[in-house]
Amino acid sequence: MTKPTDDRLPLPVWVIAAVFVVVEVALSAGSGFRQDELSFVQAGRHLAFG
Repeated sequence: MTKPTDDRLPLPVWVIAAVFVVVEVALSAGSGFRQDELSFVQAGRHLAFG
């Protein structure tokens, strides 16, 4: 019989992913939901088909 393969990700991959998520959340806290929405509205008014 063959041994089943281990499909789990190694621990360093999870650590790097967790650090990335923490950094992203920390840096995106300054923009806020309303500012992002206003940015999309403004971008929709100035379309540039290129």
